[in-house]
Amino acid sequence: MTDTEGFKSHMKVLALRCNHILQKEANFIRIHIFVFAVAPLIASAIFWRSNGKYYVPYIDCLFVCYSAMTVTGLSTVNLSPLTGFQQSILFVLMWMGDVVNSLHFPPISMLNPALHATIDCSCVGRGVGAQVVLPSQMRKHPTE
Repeated sequence: MTDTEGFKSHMKVLALRCNHILQKEANFIRIHIFVFAVAPLIASAIFWRSNGKYYVPYIDCLFVCYSAMTVTGLSTVNLSPLTGFQQSILFVLMWMGDVVNSLHFPPISMLNPALHATIDCSCVGRGVGAQVVLPSQMRKHPTE
């Protein structure tokens, strides 16, 4: 077996393991937490590398990106001298972390049988906590 065939077989095994994990372990909550933990980390690195005329330390970039993702509005730096690209990163993070955009995923996840548990968000706006609903407990559409 050549090195290329060995690499392809290892990649195939890795792809099968990832597929198994996604089908058995991924649900709305885990994906949601993963995105909220990883997206600001990646964005803060990009934010820091795109420093303009006014230097922003990485720890401040990390804080500002997590603050934007959680839409808290906290900032340790003046946002007006930031580059347009840095401000657009903050805008995208705020858009991703917004409650309305965060709740668009459950209807999409209900279509995928690989995601076992989804969130019933119909009661979130009324002050009632979201509930985890298993596919076997989902209500059928009245026209069905």
